[in-house]
Amino acid sequence: MPCTNSGVHLARMRLLQAVQIAALLVAAAVTPWGIPDAHAGPFAIQPTRLELDAARPSGALVVRNEHDAALSFQIKGVSWSQDEAGQEHYADTTDLVYFPRLLTVLPGESAVIRIGLRRPPGPVEKTYRIFIEELAPAVKSTTPREARAHIQVLMRFGAPVFVHANKHEQQLAVEAFHLAGGQARWVIRNTGTGHEMFQGITLRALDASGAEVFKHEADDRYLLAGGTRRFDVAVPRDACKQTARLSLKIKTQHTEVLRDLDAGNTPCP
Repeated sequence: MPCTNSGVHLARMRLLQAVQIAALLVAAAVTPWGIPDAHAGPFAIQPTRLELDAARPSGALVVRNEHDAALSFQIKGVSWSQDEAGQEHYADTTDLVYFPRLLTVLPGESAVIRIGLRRPPGPVEKTYRIFIEELAPAVKSTTPREARAHIQVLMRFGAPVFVHANKHEQQLAVEAFHLAGGQARWVIRNTGTGHEMFQGITLRALDASGAEVFKHEADDRYLLAGGTRRFDVAVPRDACKQTARLSLKIKTQHTEVLRDLDAGNTPCP
């Protein structure tokens, strides 16, 4: 049965929505430390994050337009938290002062977003993100059909804002490290007053001679102050049967934690 005009229009609209949503999710990723700026499609952000405290209660982000047309943006600050699975959660907040809320940047030019604190820092670090979201430009077309067929991919970048605690303490603990039923499990708990940024989380399974029979590198980035992260890694059956010891190495920008587990008598599936 041939498609009707309304059916084609609906399919195109759904495609447009799907592309826009996917682009927003992908662009929200954070650039690693040490990189001076982050590129989110046609624009760049510098710096990639802000660190504020009692001595520095305000800061700024610079948005540079690297496109050949003017770009408009919507700015929004939100509180930032994490759950034990590592999923990030955002909520409206009045803790930050930031302006402008809307801006337009001409090709090759830059604009400044200023951010400040409404409340002084406390005993534990607070975390936020400033989302810089590209707004869709007006679609220029000569016919309604061209307008319906247009696909606009919009980008969004979330710059972390860390408000340091009055007293800086780093404390990272590994708990509940065990192997059962072919699953290696452990919990990392940040009991310090500031965030930790992971540089590597590596699990190695070793046989009785010390030879490596399995290796897994977990992909994670931040563990916020007071946060907990649970890990569950499947050890292949053949490797599990050979495993005499598990070795866990957690490296952050501040510390390195090593844990070993005697797994010689652990039953495997």
